[in-house]
Amino acid sequence: GEVNFDMLGFILCLSASICSGLRWTMVQMKLKTLDPPLQTSIATMRVLSPVMFFSMVFLTLTIEQPWNSLPIYFDTNGS
Repeated sequence: GEVNFDMLGFILCLSASICSGLRWTMVQMKLKTLDPPLQTSIATMRVLSPVMFFSMVFLTLTIEQPWNSLPIYFDTNGS
């Protein structure tokens, strides 16, 4: 069949690619400023994982708002 072009999907894919490149650029800049520089990829992950984890949790809670889609688990009425 015919492919329907969706501009919103295109923009989302393009922005995801740009953000990925920006993230790796910032990681490389952070690694260059460390003194002494990290020698292994395990050490790099140990330094970067906490920041990445908390930023993803913040973005997930901000964008997805699970308290709206799962009200039974976030019910504060005591029922």
